[in-house]
Amino acid sequence: MNSYFFSTRGQGIGSRSGNARGRGSGVNASIFQQPFDDNISKRNDRQLKISRDVLNCFSQGSNREMFCDFTVVVEEHEFPCHRFLLSACSKFFEALLRSDMKESRQKRVVVKGMSPDIFKLILDVIYCGSDVLTPKTIIEIWNAAHQLQIVFLMSLCEDFIQENLNEANCYEMYSLAQLLSSEKIINLAINFMAKHFYNFAQSGMFEQMKFEDFKKILQFQESTVCVDFKIDTIVNWCCQEYNSNSDGSETDRQKYLGTLFHAVNLSQVSKICLASLMTNKHVLANTEAITAVNRQASQIVINPDYDLVFQQRNGFNLPFPQTSNTCLHCSNKSMKGFR
Repeated sequence: MNSYFFSTRGQGIGSRSGNARGRGSGVNASIFQQPFDDNISKRNDRQLKISRDVLNCFSQGSNREMFCDFTVVVEEHEFPCHRFLLSACSKFFEALLRSDMKESRQKRVVVKGMSPDIFKLILDVIYCGSDVLTPKTIIEIWNAAHQLQIVFLMSLCEDFIQENLNEANCYEMYSLAQLLSSEKIINLAINFMAKHFYNFAQSGMFEQMKFEDFKKILQFQESTVCVDFKIDTIVNWCCQEYNSNSDGSETDRQKYLGTLFHAVNLSQVSKICLASLMTNKHVLANTEAITAVNRQASQIVINPDYDLVFQQRNGFNLPFPQTSNTCLHCSNKSMKGFR
């Protein structure tokens, strides 16, 4: 008994016996000309599956070692590789292999600046699509990705750092981002440190912060920390002695007092804070700083309602202060009868 295929009109168009003619000769074409419910999501899923399957082929031990035509040496460890994969993923290797340099002709290059373990992880990414990023490996892999100019891996490292940025690592990530010219992480870290300024300013990392970095954080507009706390922090940073890892000696830092005072809005400072600054020996020794303080102090004489203006400018309600904009520094002082 013959089994027939039918078109959408229900007409027999061919049989398995191969006797079909005319329209029957295009059975498969007729079927696949019908519209499919092939949305973008399904297509993306197929593409991801294809990508995974291709990577699985590369990741097979025997396939990965077949037809290697280039050797990378890292600290005397030799890694057989494929030129086309290295050049496709790394701008460093692409430039090297396209050149007439000795390494390209000899099909062998020595790579410095990373450990063999890290380079092996880099190869796992290239050959297998492995996710090798962890809190322990992120710094070295990010450095290696920049050195080898593996753009997609650089981007993945930045995404990983963004997801795992915290008070303990933000300044370290910020410093590394500056070395690697990563504007994304620089901006993220500055914003993070500014928003968590109260806790960060009391950490060990804060003591080692450089002047320009400190200034950027103070100028961040969305910080909810009050100016009194910022002023206290500026004076402490400029006038206390820190260890050899800090940004200069006590004398070196004192010269920044006036500049950092201008980085904050002194019109939002309290009377008590102003009075304290006017008797601080370090402030008195800095012409720019004491000039800024005296200028703001003169506003108190001119404006008898300074306390009310202070609360309004800082977003505080009476009685002072129980609002979401009040930093922990102000809350502690208010409970002790501050102002």
